[in-house]
Amino acid sequence: RAEHPAQAVDGLLSLDADRLLARWYRYCVALAAGQLSETWAEGVSTRKLAVFVDELVRTRRQMLYSNSANGRLLLERLSVSWRRMCASSA
Repeated sequence: RAEHPAQAVDGLLSLDADRLLARWYRYCVALAAGQLSETWAEGVSTRKLAVFVDELVRTRRQMLYSNSANGRLLLERLSVSWRRMCASSA
């Protein structure tokens, strides 16, 4: 776990964006469905998770289909949203 979202994004940018975001999406769906027992996620509301998933889908669409998408900025924003959601459950 990186100290700062920008550091985490450096690692994420080295991965295939389509696969990364698709796996992150499936992870969120499994959390929402109760298929995963993550202790940090117990306090996350379904609504907050749904809002994050919407942002995740929008980010994936922009990264895949826009030739002007700033991948670093999009992943930084997604990373901050994820951290904020996780912190709200603590």
